[in-house]
Amino acid sequence: MLEQPIINLITTPVVAGVVGYITNKIAIKMLFRPYEPKWYTLGWQGIVPKTRPKLAVKISEIVGQKLLAHDDFLYALENNDIKAKIHNLIAEKLKSLNAKDIHAVIRLSSLEDKIIDNKDVINKALNSAAKTVIDIFINKQIDINSFREPVFQLVKSFNLEKAIDEQLKKSIDTLLSDNKTLQEILPSDILSRKQDLIEYLTITIMANIRRLGKNDKVKTVLAQKVVNFKDNMISSATGMDILKAGFINLFLSNEKIEQIVENELPHITEDLSTNPDIYKNIYKTIEDEIDNLLQMTINEVIIKLGFNDNNEIVLYIKSHFITDTNILDKVSSLILDKLYQYSNLTVKEVLKLFNIDIYKFIKIDVMDILNAENYKTVKSNIINKFIEFISQNYNKIADVITELSVKLIKNNLKYALNAVNIEKIVKDKINALPLPEVENILFSFMKEHFKWINILGFFIGFVIGLAQALIVFFTGA
Repeated sequence: MLEQPIINLITTPVVAGVVGYITNKIAIKMLFRPYEPKWYTLGWQGIVPKTRPKLAVKISEIVGQKLLAHDDFLYALENNDIKAKIHNLIAEKLKSLNAKDIHAVIRLSSLEDKIIDNKDVINKALNSAAKTVIDIFINKQIDINSFREPVFQLVKSFNLEKAIDEQLKKSIDTLLSDNKTLQEILPSDILSRKQDLIEYLTITIMANIRRLGKNDKVKTVLAQKVVNFKDNMISSATGMDILKAGFINLFLSNEKIEQIVENELPHITEDLSTNPDIYKNIYKTIEDEIDNLLQMTINEVIIKLGFNDNNEIVLYIKSHFITDTNILDKVSSLILDKLYQYSNLTVKEVLKLFNIDIYKFIKIDVMDILNAENYKTVKSNIINKFIEFISQNYNKIADVITELSVKLIKNNLKYALNAVNIEKIVKDKINALPLPEVENILFSFMKEHFKWINILGFFIGFVIGLAQALIVFFTGA
């Protein structure tokens, strides 16, 4: 049987260790218990329940000022991963968007009913916006050079070639169906200048006669004609005519004939061009031909000119007097020339000159749109076009929305954080948590640490007890 000193040496450290273990365990419990002061605890209350308000304030300050600070949010928003997630989320939503969704939104939001209920306000806003846009436009100075290409394209879009074809054919058909004489359809100012025309043509012919006498080609042709006549006369002569022909050939050789024509033709044509009788005869001949022409019907004139039908006339007029490019250039230039006089004015000043009040033409009423017979068709078409545009450009749209969203959040983050008041929310949440739940939360991640604190209490108590037992054992006290 062990002696008492040995028993004391063994039991004292063990008892001291157990006391240390129990003391630490009670101390840990006293962090949380009791939740409220009791009579049997002599007014003691667990440290955590008692200091929870202060703990909540401290934690809320740490969360609001340190963990979730304004700069931290800004840094997070600048993170490409965050932007990519926002972009992907928006892109997926846009990609899956369909007309049914749009119709559902319109229906669920009672958009049309809200428009009708607020039509006066909406009309006022729309008309005000339209007036603002118009004011910006009409107060700009006119730049004619900027109109050059649009005017050309506008004129080109009118398909003038087809219009000219149709108008020409219509005019010619009308002209031929009336079967009037040329004198009946020509303007009086042209008919009044008939004598001037006859005189001009007569003088021109007389001048051409004079010029023929000096033309080397005419001289050569005339000399050759005389030589041919002489040769034909000689070859066909018989009897005494042979003698005459030989006599003529003796004195009129080919060279002599050419010399006579060269020397005498200019004098002959000069005399002819200044002969008053010849002038009168030519004048009278031209006058008679013009009078005969004026008495012809249009159909007779057309046949005389060699046209078989109206289409040939149209093609002839177009090919000789009109080309597609020329008519476009001419019409465009005509319009631009008219516009140049307004080049130093604003649109508003030009409208005022023409006494045009453009605001009368700008009157928007949403009820006119909603009451239109084809409103549903138009709405469906607009929605389908919108969906088609979204499906083709959802990535680009998502980029824009992402950038706008991030920018909007960044610009308003300070106000949002102040409005949310994270510190107050955290503090209120901590204060509202049931104490057992707080205890369970803390124990959930500190349980292992508390266990080692208890073991450490046992170890310290054991060491102290052992030291005390050894002292007693060796001193005999």
